[in-house]
Amino acid sequence: MAKGTSKKNKSASKTKKARSGTGTDPGELRQSARSAGAKAKTRKETAARTGETSSAGMPVSVSEVMSPDPVTMLEIATVAEAAERMLKAGADAVVVLNDTTAHPTAIVTCSDIVLRAIAEGRDPAATTLSSVQSEGLVIIDPDAPVDEAVTLMRQRGIRRIPVVDGRDVLGIVTLEGVAAAVEPRATIGAIATQV
Repeated sequence: MAKGTSKKNKSASKTKKARSGTGTDPGELRQSARSAGAKAKTRKETAARTGETSSAGMPVSVSEVMSPDPVTMLEIATVAEAAERMLKAGADAVVVLNDTTAHPTAIVTCSDIVLRAIAEGRDPAATTLSSVQSEGLVIIDPDAPVDEAVTLMRQRGIRRIPVVDGRDVLGIVTLEGVAAAVEPRATIGAIATQV
């Protein structure tokens, strides 16, 4: 199910992950990525064995089409630091985490950096992610159906939704990722109108 960031953490028993600097601890990221990858692989194998798909012919869950291991950074990180991390990871967006709670609060894209920082003449080394991010982040559970993600994207006019399980940002589901998984030759517009 889709959730807003204002909802309380449904898993109070999970321990708060330690975050260092403006990024995240690499050891924790690797462990979280392995865990997320194993969960996604298990779901994919089950769906492949049972032949499960949604009524629109799409894969069953968001975890099957998400891009794992997203770049995550704290709100106090600078635009320059984010751009460098995105370049190294080959990513076009960073999931922004609250400095205190480490919950996801926003996504900052390459376009946001260009339009809200560079084009306005702001110094990338002094401009924080929190000053260029959009408000009202939409997140989705890894087990949510793909068609729910597409519907949310269409209704909200967005192309990316962080996939969150409790406190863990497992990945990002994108309209392009859904299109490639459903029908590699289909246009993104055609996929968005199927749901």
